[in-house]
Amino acid sequence: LPTARIYTSPKESIDKVWSFGDKQHGYCVYVGAKTGKLVSVSSSKEVDYVSDEERRKVFAKPFYTKEKAILAASPMVKKWFQLDLKGYDVSVHDNEYTFTKKGMPTIKASINKKGTFWAFSIKPEQGLMN
Repeated sequence: LPTARIYTSPKESIDKVWSFGDKQHGYCVYVGAKTGKLVSVSSSKEVDYVSDEERRKVFAKPFYTKEKAILAASPMVKKWFQLDLKGYDVSVHDNEYTFTKKGMPTIKASINKKGTFWAFSIKPEQGLMN
């Protein structure tokens, strides 16, 4: 059966979110328990590396430039978080892209070896995901 649970992690700036996942743990969605807003979505079925070492090796050189990362991530960010990435800065560490803009929420997104984004999360500029 699909799972649902309440999740709290002050270390990760998460107050209270509901976690919903499918039976095979291939998809997971986090929704703020207080706001009812989507805070994270992922499809682990898209992950195509097997270890942290392999991930670091594969992504030693960034897959996307800043501009291409924004182009690739924008449709899903707009769909799930109703947020336009225009004017955002981009930083990258391994396969994780962080999109930031002063006064706006931060978006973190992860890609697989093919450049497909498989996980997105949003963090308010100030405050907790809830």
